[in-house]
Amino acid sequence: MSTWACFAAEGSDIGALVVGCVRTLYACLCLYLTAVLQDPNLNWATVINSFDWPDRHGVDTATLEMLIAILLNPPRNAEPHAVTGFWEIWSNLLYQLCLLDSLLSLPAFNFVQLPRHRYCDSR
Repeated sequence: MSTWACFAAEGSDIGALVVGCVRTLYACLCLYLTAVLQDPNLNWATVINSFDWPDRHGVDTATLEMLIAILLNPPRNAEPHAVTGFWEIWSNLLYQLCLLDSLLSLPAFNFVQLPRHRYCDSR
């Protein structure tokens, strides 16, 4: 905190420093996710469920971008598919619905392009 106070006292643009730090962390996270996304042993539905935090309320751009990367780039033949993490009941139902609503409102994303199972009634 004292470092930020020194920067502020010198007249530095703290907002630009914070934005720079966040962009750097985001770039590192993207590189990490690119490597992790290739792990066929990872249960991607559990990864989606890891967003179920009781104290989360708002949906931010970075979270949506990460979810889209996970949903659109899983390893081939990964079972269960990551999207099935949304079909379970979360402890934070409002946040689950906010995430789904945010994903549905994006023009660049569509659930139709994700793998799905067709259920047939044998009657």
